[in-house]
Amino acid sequence: MPLIRSLAVEWGPEGILCNRVAPGPIGGTEGVKRLHEETGQSTAQSIGQSIGLPAGRPGRAEDVAQAALYLC
Repeated sequence: MPLIRSLAVEWGPEGILCNRVAPGPIGGTEGVKRLHEETGQSTAQSIGQSIGLPAGRPGRAEDVAQAALYLC
């Protein structure tokens, strides 16, 4: 985050916008599996209890790809 913020401050006055994509847990990834495997609950239940699920489900890799494509 500090890099993007620094670039935004430096380049913003010249009309250059800086954006980033910083997703939370993405379902079906190894990182999420490792974080939630010890609870004995499904990944969706575990994520839902720890951070909440605004969309009613964990994020998907496709969601991140669509956000990046939109910013491009």
